[in-house]
Amino acid sequence: MKFNYLTPLLMAISFMIAIFTSYNAVSMDYFLSRKKKVNWHVWIVLKALGVSFGIWGMHFISMISFQHAVFDSYNTQLVILSGLVVFIGTYGSFLEICSPKFKSNDLTKGTVMFGTGLILMHYIGMAAMMPLELEKHPIVLLVSLIIGYVSAYLTMKAIRIEHHSFKIIKDLKQVLILAVGIFSFHYLGMFGMMTPHSVGENHANLAFLSVSLSSMVVLAEVLLIFSSLISYIFDTNRLEISKLKDTSLALLKSNPDPVFLLNTNGELVTANEVAIDSFQLNLEKDREHPVRQFMRDEDYTNAVQCFQEVIETGTSMHLEEQIKLKTNEYREFKIKMIPVVPDNHIVMEVFIIAIDVTEENEMKRQIRQIAYHDSLTNLPNRYYMNEFVHQELEIFEKNYDCTKKNSFVIFYIDLNELKKVNDTLGHHIGDAYLENIAKRMRDYIGHHYFLARTGGDEFALIYIEKNEAETREVTENLLRAFDEPLIVEKMVLNPTASIGVVKAFEDGSELEELLKKADIAMFSAKQEVKNSGKTMIVSYSDYQVQLKNDYQKELELIQGIENQEFILHYQPKVYADSGRFYGVEGLIRWQVTGEDRLRYPDEFIPLSEKTGHILELTKQLVEMSVKQIKCWLTKGYEVPISVNVSAEHFQEDELVALIEELLKKYQIPPYLLELEITETVLMEDVTESKNILWRLHRLGVHLSVDDFGTGYSSLRYLMEFPIQSLKIDRSFTEAMNIDKKVFIVTETIIQLAQKLDLQIIVEGVETKEQLATLNHMGNFLIQGYYFSKPIPYDEIEETWLKK
Repeated sequence: MKFNYLTPLLMAISFMIAIFTSYNAVSMDYFLSRKKKVNWHVWIVLKALGVSFGIWGMHFISMISFQHAVFDSYNTQLVILSGLVVFIGTYGSFLEICSPKFKSNDLTKGTVMFGTGLILMHYIGMAAMMPLELEKHPIVLLVSLIIGYVSAYLTMKAIRIEHHSFKIIKDLKQVLILAVGIFSFHYLGMFGMMTPHSVGENHANLAFLSVSLSSMVVLAEVLLIFSSLISYIFDTNRLEISKLKDTSLALLKSNPDPVFLLNTNGELVTANEVAIDSFQLNLEKDREHPVRQFMRDEDYTNAVQCFQEVIETGTSMHLEEQIKLKTNEYREFKIKMIPVVPDNHIVMEVFIIAIDVTEENEMKRQIRQIAYHDSLTNLPNRYYMNEFVHQELEIFEKNYDCTKKNSFVIFYIDLNELKKVNDTLGHHIGDAYLENIAKRMRDYIGHHYFLARTGGDEFALIYIEKNEAETREVTENLLRAFDEPLIVEKMVLNPTASIGVVKAFEDGSELEELLKKADIAMFSAKQEVKNSGKTMIVSYSDYQVQLKNDYQKELELIQGIENQEFILHYQPKVYADSGRFYGVEGLIRWQVTGEDRLRYPDEFIPLSEKTGHILELTKQLVEMSVKQIKCWLTKGYEVPISVNVSAEHFQEDELVALIEELLKKYQIPPYLLELEITETVLMEDVTESKNILWRLHRLGVHLSVDDFGTGYSSLRYLMEFPIQSLKIDRSFTEAMNIDKKVFIVTETIIQLAQKLDLQIIVEGVETKEQLATLNHMGNFLIQGYYFSKPIPYDEIEETWLKK
């Protein structure tokens, strides 16, 4: 047998057709699995036609590829029969192998049907050639038959492999194996039948026939592949959408919450039973704008905007709105908008899931109430205040003119008496006191202002100031809240507060900075409260101004001390029964260089105490007193002089050393120097006070308790401390002719002191009536404006000593 009379080009074309035909066969199962029943049968026929036409066309092109083969005519009936046989075999095998009810023996049936159709088509087609002489070669024929059935088996096996997607590259290996098998079967079959004796001259129409037939077959196979691919894509999208809808509808029906399915126009497609029952929906009547009737206008507008955004972006969105149920009750719902988006990324429909969160939100509100509010006063606490201030500062900075007309104001309020109330009356009274103060502040300033309890005895009032008049009004109302006494469980309490004020952005822009400066201003107010006993409000800007003023005053004070500008004026002490002169109290005055008037203690003592210069000032005061005692002694006058010792100086170890040094320096009788110490100072540290007093007593100095009756008034220290006199505070003198109880207490103190052999000094005597009342209580010392105001030492000599 000779092989040199084949046309290579036609052989290549026939192999290419074999590849295309194999692809159409391999893609059968996963392509048809996505078809509906009717379309499935139509595409079985189309695929069978395509595969059988490809095999049939490849057979005849293979025949033409024999060079010098002469075909004067064809047997038309046999040609048609060969095509019909291969179509029937292909169609039958596809029905068996692609059946949804496929069984294992269907693979054998399909192989036999496809292989038989293939072989019959081949040999019937060979027989249709005229006047070609055929000659059989048994071994080649047998091999070709075996290849034919093997190819048929591989084709059926390839179709039955599970496929999930249309992947050309992945299927290429199987396609090539099938193409080689079909190609080999045809050419071996032809070699087994044709001999060199049948060779003749080419006819002119042979080239046209081969080109036409090749083009037709290739075009048909390619078109079928592309048609299959396009149909597969559409079927995939259809199945995805169907699957998505099935899943969505299952979710819709099984969801315990109301669920609506809307198209992109906002029209109702369907809803679950929960939604229909909760909102009394009618799927026909309520098709357009189904949720409009259940929502307020503002909430509905917001929901529509979110719906449009879901459609445009293809992403889910959540929002919370109030929705009216069929009971006409508005409840809070968390609304989830979930788009239905197939693989083409175009939103088809939108699920609306409405989850009732009314109870959940109420629980959150209760938890927030506990976490962000003070349990005693029900006011916001520090955590709430911090959050509130941060938010309000941002709003203020964006929306208000923070440089001209508006200010963000914080009042920092500290209650002065709470610790004392808790310690003396009990915490239950302290709690009631706090509740009443909080309520009173809220009532006086108005409930629309933000008032928080930020600590045990601290509050914060915060608002955005519309104008300066508003802050003046708030300040007045806040002061009024502390003006009147509070009655708590039949007890009268006099509340006072120290209040610091800051403004953003005048005093700062950050919360911590503002609170720190408010605390500084509040502390400054606290110092003023100690002096006045009344509620004080100090702004941070005023504090800064005061700080500068205090600094200037401190420099002036230092200069006054260094230049010894301080002098003593003396107020006489006389016996109550006779008016006879006893001694004097030295009272400090400041003769500032260049000023015509004297400055009195209330103008410089608080500053000297605050700055620590009181120690040096007290030293000068004591030395001036000792020096004056010595001066009068040289003139023949023995005059006792009493001076006040500051709390700071009394608590210093050097006080005793200073007195001892001065007594030695001026050589005066120590009993002529009388040191007055308030009982409050004595009781701060009883052990240390006793130690200092005894050391001074051993020096021979006269010791007196000043302002007796206004502090602890303890009888204990009258027995334990080495004191010689008591000085009754002027408040008793002023009230004893008005209040009988004060009269009795004053008389009792005098009698008690006399029985304890203590000298009594009553200060503040300014009227004849007060003197008359005191005369009936015994003989003791009296001091006050009724006899004389404080005067210089020379006037004391002229008015009292020389007389």
